[in-house]
Amino acid sequence: MKVIFKNKFVEILLINAFLIFLFLCVKSYSFAQTETSEPPTIISFIPKETSRETIEIKGVSCPRCEVIVEVNENKFSTKSDEKGNFSIKAKLEKGKENILRIYSVSKNKTSKFSEYRIVHKELLAPKSIKEPPSVDLGSIPPFTREPGITVFGRALPKIKVVAKGGSSPAQAFSDENGYFEILVFLKFDQMNQIEIFMEEEGGFLSPAVKFNIYQITKAPPAPKIDTFPEYTNKSKIKIKGETIPGIKVVAELPTGAKIETVANKEGIFDLETSLTPNSENQLSFFSVDPAGNISAPTRIKIFQDSIPPDPPKIEFFPSRVFQEKITVIGKGEPETKLIAKILDKEIELGEVGKVGDFVVQVPVMKYQRQVRRNYIQIFSEDRAGNRSKPTMIIVDALPEIKRLSVEPTIGFHTFTGIFENSFFARIENSPYKFFGPSFEIQLLYIMQPGSGLSVGGTFGSSFSRSIRFEPPFLQDPNVKVSNPEEVSKLSFATTFILFSPKFIFLAESFDISFGIDIGPIFLVKSAPEETEQGVERINRLFNGILLRLSSKIRYFLTPAISVFVNPALGYAPIQKINREGDKIDAGGVYINLGISFGL
Repeated sequence: MKVIFKNKFVEILLINAFLIFLFLCVKSYSFAQTETSEPPTIISFIPKETSRETIEIKGVSCPRCEVIVEVNENKFSTKSDEKGNFSIKAKLEKGKENILRIYSVSKNKTSKFSEYRIVHKELLAPKSIKEPPSVDLGSIPPFTREPGITVFGRALPKIKVVAKGGSSPAQAFSDENGYFEILVFLKFDQMNQIEIFMEEEGGFLSPAVKFNIYQITKAPPAPKIDTFPEYTNKSKIKIKGETIPGIKVVAELPTGAKIETVANKEGIFDLETSLTPNSENQLSFFSVDPAGNISAPTRIKIFQDSIPPDPPKIEFFPSRVFQEKITVIGKGEPETKLIAKILDKEIELGEVGKVGDFVVQVPVMKYQRQVRRNYIQIFSEDRAGNRSKPTMIIVDALPEIKRLSVEPTIGFHTFTGIFENSFFARIENSPYKFFGPSFEIQLLYIMQPGSGLSVGGTFGSSFSRSIRFEPPFLQDPNVKVSNPEEVSKLSFATTFILFSPKFIFLAESFDISFGIDIGPIFLVKSAPEETEQGVERINRLFNGILLRLSSKIRYFLTPAISVFVNPALGYAPIQKINREGDKIDAGGVYINLGISFGL
């Protein structure tokens, strides 16, 4: 249609030049697709109803691919340029609903399609100047970023049609059937209230058709993205963010595909997107206002990793401990997280270093008085959440017994003939007949927890039973004996103070210790002797050095109290035990039972 402008032609040229300048200065972004799986992105306004027979559809698809628009049974096609941009005109069927399907074809691969429905309605011509012109309002978008719009309508034949309310008045003439198109330039970034009316040559004006259109040239701000994981092992992830309430948010995926949603009235939006496996995924998010202005992109990177790390390699750990934590040394995949699982409880231990080494503290669980065997699984977990197979370590947690104890004992002692014992040979009596009770009290200090050295001291004494002893002088009838029954008895008593170093094995619910006892021993012999008053029972004191091999088997009732059995074999030679100069071994066999009290 021929369009006549009332304003100066120079003004129109200046406005167009200014708009072109703005368009070139604004950094644009192409939504060009790299694959054909997604339908073309439509960037032009598609009305729900219109009176136009032909509509122009603009959008972006894959570069240099065929874009097809199906309108009911008809097809229209075009080729996109090297950036994927395309423009295609499609003819509608009059007076009925038109179903549009838009898709692209590249290398014999067909994309998904977008579907629209457009109802075509005929415009009725006004009957006289007293009626307003008919305007195709359905084809006028409520928002636009274009500097102007073309209004299509129907008026009286061969009459001037005027448009007011834009940046400047515009006019056109209808054809012989009354159809007209008029280009209306808009005021930037504000609401334009447009009036369309007819004007006769005599200056008589028809009623006006009024509508509003918001012109927007400023791009909306880029959407803000909430916190997101930089690494994930999930194939899909939901991204949340914030933008201007009610506007569209488009996400461009690494594949070139696009998904979109609309922010709610608070401006909150979320999008669930698929990720390319085992690679870095760069996602771009755009805000798109109702006029089609596209914001600058907000780009994020998410690394999708579904490959688990190798299990950690344990190089050192103590297998038996008293502590509540152990030190574990090993190697693993650099910068992975180490997790220990004890029973059903998981504990984060730390991270593997950049060169693959780690030293971590691992807690162990204990019982009060017996060994607690800990089966500890150690995993490596990478930043994406993939977890390795476990590495198992077994740690025995030993009870924390008291290291200083007092140990009273009771038992029995007997002399032996293991070593030279000429005295018992002379009296023709077995040394084993001289057994009796023994009493000891030991003070013990464990130098370190668990197996190791302990030191202590032992104070004890023993008493032998009395054996009938009748030396030759006692059988002389001329010898005076005051109390024959009492005098003719032989017995021994010993007292000793010993230094007792021991080596302890196990030292847990029960322990075994071996060591020596060494120190002075004092022997009291009670035997009949001749005196000036006759035969009497005389006590004589002798001394020597006792060397005793000692062992102990202990069972802990609690960490502070234990019971034990203490066998020992000692050697303590004492010379000149009688007038004949015989020797006696004051050592012998000791078997004691005791109880230990920890301090």
